[in-house]
Amino acid sequence: MYSIRRVILPSVFPLAIAAGGLFCIPATWAQQHGSTGPSATRQAAVAELQTRIQQVSEQINSAAVAASAQPPEAGAADFQAKTARLRELKTLYERRLSARSQMDQLEDQGVRLEEETQSFASLPERPPYTITYLDGLRDMLDAQLLEHEADLSVLDQAVEELRNAEKRLGEANKALRERQGSLDANQQLDQVVAEAAVALQQDLSALAKLDADLSEKSVDFAKRKVGLGLAGLAFTAEELAEKKQAVEKVRSEIETKLLPKARAANEEDRARLTRAKKALDAAADDDTLARGRNTLEVRETEAAISTRSVSLLEELSAYLDDEIKLWDIRYQVLSRNPNAILGEIATEVHDLMVRVGQKRQALESRLNVLRSGMNELRQRLDEVGLVEGGRTDMEKQKSAYVAGGEEVNRNLAYLERLEKLGRRVQEEIASAQSQLTWSQRWTATASKVRKLWDYELYANSEYTLTVGKIGIALLILLLGIIFSRQSTRSLRRRVFTRLKLDEGVAAALEKGVYYILLVFVVLFALQAVNIPLTIFTVFGGGLAIGVGFGARNIINNFISGLLLMVERPIRIGDIVEVDGQRGRIVNIGARCSQLHLFSGVDILVPNSTILEKNLVNWTLTDRSVRFSIRIGVPYGSSTRDVERRLMNAVQGHAKVHKYPQPTVVFAEFGDAALFFEVFFWLELGDWMEAQIVCSDIRFAMDKLLREAGIIATRNFHPEITILPAASETPEEDTLPEHLEDRK
Repeated sequence: MYSIRRVILPSVFPLAIAAGGLFCIPATWAQQHGSTGPSATRQAAVAELQTRIQQVSEQINSAAVAASAQPPEAGAADFQAKTARLRELKTLYERRLSARSQMDQLEDQGVRLEEETQSFASLPERPPYTITYLDGLRDMLDAQLLEHEADLSVLDQAVEELRNAEKRLGEANKALRERQGSLDANQQLDQVVAEAAVALQQDLSALAKLDADLSEKSVDFAKRKVGLGLAGLAFTAEELAEKKQAVEKVRSEIETKLLPKARAANEEDRARLTRAKKALDAAADDDTLARGRNTLEVRETEAAISTRSVSLLEELSAYLDDEIKLWDIRYQVLSRNPNAILGEIATEVHDLMVRVGQKRQALESRLNVLRSGMNELRQRLDEVGLVEGGRTDMEKQKSAYVAGGEEVNRNLAYLERLEKLGRRVQEEIASAQSQLTWSQRWTATASKVRKLWDYELYANSEYTLTVGKIGIALLILLLGIIFSRQSTRSLRRRVFTRLKLDEGVAAALEKGVYYILLVFVVLFALQAVNIPLTIFTVFGGGLAIGVGFGARNIINNFISGLLLMVERPIRIGDIVEVDGQRGRIVNIGARCSQLHLFSGVDILVPNSTILEKNLVNWTLTDRSVRFSIRIGVPYGSSTRDVERRLMNAVQGHAKVHKYPQPTVVFAEFGDAALFFEVFFWLELGDWMEAQIVCSDIRFAMDKLLREAGIIATRNFHPEITILPAASETPEEDTLPEHLEDRK
């Protein structure tokens, strides 16, 4: 044990110092990887690593020699642990040395790429370039993009591993602080290994960063080449014909060779399936029955896969049509055809790519099913106790699955090729759209609008209904409504006013003329866009249901409005009372009438409500309206004097009609007063004016009665006087004082 410690322990501290010195190198290295840097520094770092590797190797050998001189049971476990850590340390140094070597190679590649980029002026080929040459440049760009994505993934992984290594080093440093620097040989060696692991991850991170930067520069360089190729591209009609001819060649091979062969194989498989079914039905013993079932399962698998193979070949023929379409579109875009509508083309390509993506997903699902069948067959082949010939049948079934998988993979490969072509077409369309002038953009927008304008909503053998026709009809209808409204207003202002027609009659005539003009406008709009009236028979059922449910109230109010204008139970200017609301009619509309209350509030009353409910029209036949004022006077008042004074109060107002003559009526003997009621007639021009007249009359009544010492009342309780009996009747035939005036 002592000899092992004596060999290992003295060398730990130099290793720790060396590891600490090398620990700081990768950061400087990472900062200098973009340039050549001083080569002496890099060589010194590599030489130092080689020295460390040699020292660790010597320590491993020395430890082995020392361990061989000790008894087997003396410190064997300790020796193995320390030897393992030394070997791990050696591996870390070797990996760092390899990383430094790769850095040198990448830096050399970066220098060469930089020189090539600076000296690059044109492509090796002379323009104009063919589409095949351009696709070759794009293939190289795609490869560089994939490589760059992989490099970025490696860089992310290296950064994550560096964090983990730093975490482990932090834990080792924490243990060192807890022991206050007193570590045994094993712990000191763990510290050295942790520092070396961090240094390695720093080197690997720097290497990954260098590789990612180099691949990014390669991508930029490849894009530059593609840009030059695209600028000098001349996609000719002859080259387009060659591309189509190559596609047609594949189609011809499918239709003349592959498809007939697949159909013949399918017919043969189906015939074998039929024979297998008959053989199974004729099986007599258990062995023959088991054998027949195995054979039938194989035949069913073969027939299903061969049928699917025929379908795949037929689908492949359809994919060829899509490829030809993409080449035609690509020719339109790259040849800068001014008649090509890029927006419509982009939509068409997008729809095609969606279909291709769906087909690819379906094929991938089919391939997974075949793989699942293959796995099941492998498990069954591993089983024992198969009947005679069962393994042979399963091998045939396995071959059928393999053949089906090859067919699916062939179609998948072609779909990937089609998707690749479609993505390039989409990129070229986007590039062409970004280079459009304002006039071209306006043309593209106008084309979209025109396509929407001509979109057919309904069509038959006689006529078509498009969005444009509906738009024109609505425009004519809108202008016609404005014209009809202005015309009827002008007619009322210039003609009806001069004829001195009643306001209600003028309003009714105005509405009638407006509706007539509106009908002509609708008919003219339909005729202008060649929409026959018979088209409404197509929507008659739905329209009837809509009127019956949703538009019932609207139609009811509209018809009620027509009846109001014809029968004229109310007129504009009439004072009416509806549902306790009293006001003047200011407008009779198609759906509702406008009632202006005397409080200044306008109420819209549905026309059907006016016809269906009780309505008071104060001015239907005459504007003279009879009003009444009821007043009470105390018992004992001179009734004739009260009558005379009340009549004077009414007749003294200038707005009270002389005919019919006002009337004063002794209404009744009340419980607490004698009640009189005055009736008089007023011209009802405004309700508030009538209320003011009534108020003036009440003021006059109160004044005249007060002059006679009579106080108007409703709650006077007179003293009850008991009249004498008949035998005690006074000699003079007199009446009570309060009835004297009636004598």
